[in-house]
Amino acid sequence: MKLIRTKHFIQALIISGLAFIISCMSPSEPSGVKTRHMTTLPTGGYCKDVIFTDEYIIAAADENGYKVFSYEITGNNLEYESLYSGNDINSDGEIDKIRDVVLSNKINQHNTPLFFSMDYDDAIYYHNVNYVSIFNYQVPADGASNREKVRAFTLDDSQPDHIIMYVLKEEALTNSSFISIRNLQVQDNFDSTIVFWGATFGSYDGLSSDTDDIYYADSLVYVANSQLGVQVFKQETNESLSLFSEFDGIQGEVSEIFANDGIIYAGLTDDKGCYMALLDSDGEIITTLEIAEGYTVQGIDKINNVLALACGSDGILLYDILQSADNLYANEIGRIETEYAYQVKLMNENSFLAATRAGVQYYSLDY
Repeated sequence: MKLIRTKHFIQALIISGLAFIISCMSPSEPSGVKTRHMTTLPTGGYCKDVIFTDEYIIAAADENGYKVFSYEITGNNLEYESLYSGNDINSDGEIDKIRDVVLSNKINQHNTPLFFSMDYDDAIYYHNVNYVSIFNYQVPADGASNREKVRAFTLDDSQPDHIIMYVLKEEALTNSSFISIRNLQVQDNFDSTIVFWGATFGSYDGLSSDTDDIYYADSLVYVANSQLGVQVFKQETNESLSLFSEFDGIQGEVSEIFANDGIIYAGLTDDKGCYMALLDSDGEIITTLEIAEGYTVQGIDKINNVLALACGSDGILLYDILQSADNLYANEIGRIETEYAYQVKLMNENSFLAATRAGVQYYSLDY
């Protein structure tokens, strides 16, 4: 009898061990997160990106251009009103497919914000959020628009009188990419909107043709360099860029980049998850951490310790991120099943907006 019990005990250990190994090899199942409330704001098709203020939600709606909603949250419930939209921004009879939207901290005299939208492979526009009068302008550009294709952009609008825009562009003739540096002078128009009548330009040349994303934070510009990993550029006093750090020891292609509190987050394709790197003041890697293995990460956002990852058909993953002087720690909070998620924006530690194929989806959570 004792031998049989020992045999059963060993079998139980083996089965438990196999179950643990399988769980580590497979994407996590939803755990630890309950949805208090969910609301879908329809965008008429795929929503590729989303931003928000205290009053407005703005969506990049692909072939439907951009859409602006007003909203109010009471308790866990979000109520909204569709204000206006536009997909022929230049009024030239052609559809502008908006893939990215980026919010500025500039406020016009109507006390409404300024935001930018990007027509992939074409141009960047700026808009004063105001449902009484709608203003759309194209951001001043350098070079020939028919041969330099816009892929992504990011902003430094920390100065009161100008905005520095870093635009990742593809140079079709040389099969390479470069960063277009645009110094946009902020001016108040006669109608109390914000406009850019003038701009000066610079560039950082010679990037790989596979570069796909760019992000600015704390005087550093981060570039997702596909199979070549990540490049980090330092913002100089004359607003030019110099190479600060680069590393390519990443198992996967980097397609999404984000940075917060000195940590770089690289979203990887082909179910490779998210690569995290902590750099020192000289740009050297102190430590790295890989999370979300088994998921393809398309969007990244973070508030305080909560990290959110948009993972396509797998929805949204949430992590609790902690760091010490020389280490990184990540605890998985759970996964939320949304529609196919392209991007995510945390509203606070317990709610988020997901840009999905069904539109903008708002989730209030309990965990």
